[in-house]
Amino acid sequence: MSRHVAHQPVYLQSIAQPQLLDTLIGLRNRELFAASPERYTPQFSGLCTTGLALGVKAEADPSVFKIVDGKLYVFSSTGAREKVDKDPSLLAKAQQNSRSLR
Repeated sequence: MSRHVAHQPVYLQSIAQPQLLDTLIGLRNRELFAASPERYTPQFSGLCTTGLALGVKAEADPSVFKIVDGKLYVFSSTGAREKVDKDPSLLAKAQQNSRSLR
């Protein structure tokens, strides 16, 4: 079951449904996000970072994440995140592949 509506990432859907966002993360956090979305927006439009590194577009679970150099990366599973923990070069590979897979 896809969490995306009309190819819109989950974090943007929440802005369109403010009552849902308020419930999930609270009004203060919503204000912080709205003031600086680039700071809180996942890299790669919310796709799994490890998947992209391996050349696959895979939906990520927003509860499985890693922050590196102030950037938010999300993963499809804890196992996918652990691969990046073991091999940080996967972040650069994901960046390279994201251009060609979009």
